[in-house]
Amino acid sequence: MKINFLKNDKKYRIKNSLLEFEEIFSAAESCRKCGKCQSVCPVFRQTGLEQHTARGKLALLRGLKNDFLFDSSLIEHHLRFCLLCGRCSNACPTGIDTVSLFLRARNLMHEFDKKSFIKKFLIRVFIKFPSLFSFFKKRQVEFKKNYRHCKSYEKKLVFFTGCLFDRFFPQTTENALSFFKKIGFDPVVVSGECCGLPFLSSGDEKGFMASSEKLYEKFVNIDSDIIVSGCPTCISTLKKIWPFFSKSGKEINTRFDILDFHQFAAQQLKAKDFEINLSSDFKGKWHLPCHLQSIGGKKDADFILKDILRLELDESSRLDSCCGFGGSFSLDHPGVSKKILNLKCEELNLKSGETLLTGCPACILQLERSAGGKNRICHTIDIISENMI
Repeated sequence: MKINFLKNDKKYRIKNSLLEFEEIFSAAESCRKCGKCQSVCPVFRQTGLEQHTARGKLALLRGLKNDFLFDSSLIEHHLRFCLLCGRCSNACPTGIDTVSLFLRARNLMHEFDKKSFIKKFLIRVFIKFPSLFSFFKKRQVEFKKNYRHCKSYEKKLVFFTGCLFDRFFPQTTENALSFFKKIGFDPVVVSGECCGLPFLSSGDEKGFMASSEKLYEKFVNIDSDIIVSGCPTCISTLKKIWPFFSKSGKEINTRFDILDFHQFAAQQLKAKDFEINLSSDFKGKWHLPCHLQSIGGKKDADFILKDILRLELDESSRLDSCCGFGGSFSLDHPGVSKKILNLKCEELNLKSGETLLTGCPACILQLERSAGGKNRICHTIDIISENMI
């Protein structure tokens, strides 16, 4: 069983490169240059460099079309100077999916550097003279997917743990399973697999394809139509990145209802009468993960915090600033990552004994670097499960 990625067939390798560059240049041209992305970019807030905003990156891509690969290394460097948080995409009035676009551009440029001289020459010529491309361009072959259609069971769901739950938060996984069972669902755990984003963000599209294929096979062979994860980055990848890179990614979004834990829990707790017995002396603050916001889960998190947990959150919990993790960004640019984290912790101003709740395992790891000594930092799953009657 294979995921049919756009670049998987050698026969269409050059053609696909041209098609993909054409899509990127078209999206770059749709930028209105309004600067809304600049106003929400955590990296720009620290560096003040235009090329670190989505608008700046799109301008570089437009320039790439005219002066293709005389020296693209600097452009690729700026494309990688990005948290992939999706804030610019949410703010964009034209709806440019910047995260998927920049990932595609990163990987195309990385792949281009490995091509032979002849293939590089052909791609350069067709990009420089797009009228020639109409001769080369043919309709993409549509491959038929032969995945098994499974019967859906009303009370069964897939819980996808993702990399970080597997390695760092096994107790949170147990708490999630306990919650699902208490509300009447039979969870099937999919663990030991990756959504593929770490591979893709580092320029390893082959690794992304292999990882995604393994995960796809596990999903489609489970008798359920709901996928839930406690990692909003994984959910964002499945919902936004997979469809952008593969036909099967579109199909899996049609077949499954793919939800972050907060989205699923809000749905269920609105419809069911469950009591959460949170101690009256519990003091908590909240950090909103970027990817939870990017998939539209903020209102669901607000419902859980205010109506289910009945937390009285102060102004610092309503700020939606980034923690600065960004996966490999924190390794590639530790100084900028640390500055963004310090700014977040200053805004939170955690007091001794306060618990910091968030909805993302990566955010927990990052926040623990600065605030983990005197405060408990945990997933919303843990608080709900531990206090559910």
